[in-house]
Amino acid sequence: MAAGRYLTYAGGTQMKLFLDQNKTLLPRVDTIFVLTRLLTLVGLLWFAFFGDYPAGDRMTVLYLAGAFTAHLLFFVFNLRMGRDLKLAYLSAIVFDLLFVPLYILYTGAFDSSLYLLFYLTISVAAYVLTFWFAAIVASLITLAYTGLVLHDLTPDNLFGFAMRVGFLWVYFLALTYASEYLRRSERRLMKLFDTLNMRTSELEKSQAQLEMIYENSRILAGLLDPDSVVREIMRILGQTLQYDSYAVVFRHKRGGFYYRARSVDGKLNYHPKALDSERSALTARAADMQEAVRLRNISTREDYEPLNESTRAIMIVPMTSHAQTQGILIAESAKENAFSEHDVKLLTIVARSAALALENAELHQRTEELTIIDELTEAYNYRYFVQKLQEEKKRAVRYNLPLSII
Repeated sequence: MAAGRYLTYAGGTQMKLFLDQNKTLLPRVDTIFVLTRLLTLVGLLWFAFFGDYPAGDRMTVLYLAGAFTAHLLFFVFNLRMGRDLKLAYLSAIVFDLLFVPLYILYTGAFDSSLYLLFYLTISVAAYVLTFWFAAIVASLITLAYTGLVLHDLTPDNLFGFAMRVGFLWVYFLALTYASEYLRRSERRLMKLFDTLNMRTSELEKSQAQLEMIYENSRILAGLLDPDSVVREIMRILGQTLQYDSYAVVFRHKRGGFYYRARSVDGKLNYHPKALDSERSALTARAADMQEAVRLRNISTREDYEPLNESTRAIMIVPMTSHAQTQGILIAESAKENAFSEHDVKLLTIVARSAALALENAELHQRTEELTIIDELTEAYNYRYFVQKLQEEKKRAVRYNLPLSII
């Protein structure tokens, strides 16, 4: 027997012995089994002390009742210890096959009503064993009972014997079918519950991420320096969305692309670096079409240069605002097919907020320039001259230096 689940035959062939015990919504059958055994034990003890049988067989009957009690205590001990009960159930089946015929023999053979104990054995076999092993148990019960009552069979009671054996098999088949149907239904229902729990967990995670992204978007909207915006974007990609590798890409005036900031294996780098023009076609296409790109595996692609050699899955999302692409966000993962449509949506939300923040920062920077530079001549205006003169005057007073104007 391998791991208590399979029977191993010569040549290494294995046959499954026990049914899989999955999570269940039904009451614990272990408790029901113990209660039925207790009731059976009460009946056996009643028979042992008050039954009508030869006095010389009293010790034998008491030994049988004691063996039944010992096995019941063994089962309860394993149940209380939280152990796997498959072998305990199997021992109960073997015990019944050995001792129930003796009970029947001592209580009148064909006239004994204890053949009903076999129905409990069939119930256990149908619940814990696979169909064919349970059928073997039913066959052994049939043979054992037939051997016990064979010498008592007459034409008058033959029909009763056939009814008992026939009903035993009908009971076995019906219970097997019902057990398998309930197991299939439970598996489907538990799978549905597991899926619902998983979806609920994903929704809670998504809600938490959206709340963090919303808060970070508010922070982005309040930044008026492009470099500060880039640093905040990198913080969101790394700490909030927790990507393996990620980057912020801008397009320079000549049309090419360069990394404005990037993170590889947790190492941040804010020094600009140009992208290889021959291996940035995918990035350019995402920027020109203003659509997000999600790839499951890029190991065989030549139109994209990953940040990390171990990268498999990527997302490329343009930062678009008012039909203008402000830049591109890139996220990479070493795991194949790591990103879902939900991940693309989250990164798109960040990209839109980042695009608006970059646009606002550029407008603010441009406004500051217009306050000191003449729009027509692009030379410093009178306001800038007065401002610088006041600054130099304050510096001369502070350090007691002469001030002259040329």
